[in-house]
Amino acid sequence: MGCGMNEKIYTSRIYLNSEDKISGTTDNARFTVVMPNNLLGTSVSKILLYVESFHLTTASLTISDIINVRLETSSQINSYDSSTGSLNTILLNACVIQSGDITLEVRPDQSGPIHIGNAPFGDVNIRITDADNTSIDLGANIWTLIMRIEGYD
Repeated sequence: MGCGMNEKIYTSRIYLNSEDKISGTTDNARFTVVMPNNLLGTSVSKILLYVESFHLTTASLTISDIINVRLETSSQINSYDSSTGSLNTILLNACVIQSGDITLEVRPDQSGPIHIGNAPFGDVNIRITDADNTSIDLGANIWTLIMRIEGYD
């Protein structure tokens, strides 16, 4: 099971896209993630997050740097990010090989969970940054992100 003796209490999938944000910009979007009532108030000792996929359209966009997708409202346990000088919030990073009208698709390694401190329920902030933690102006381009959350006792 990958978590020793812990028993899985719940598994949830979260689909977010830049078009359905409640506030913010494409590169700094805020969402309200509403989970089923049976998960609210569930006490867990360990939360694992898996990024299942990330898509970004890059129509007329020039990106010459690494793209970091950050979950600003939850950080990784026992981690460090030198660009912020604090706990790591990066879910994934990618390097765009070419610029122009392409779609960037990232399917991270499914076997590598991210151990996070709290589940991304309620207020969720997704930021798209470069390697220096500077937001990338995505203009009219859109992105989608699919995550799986597992809670263990």
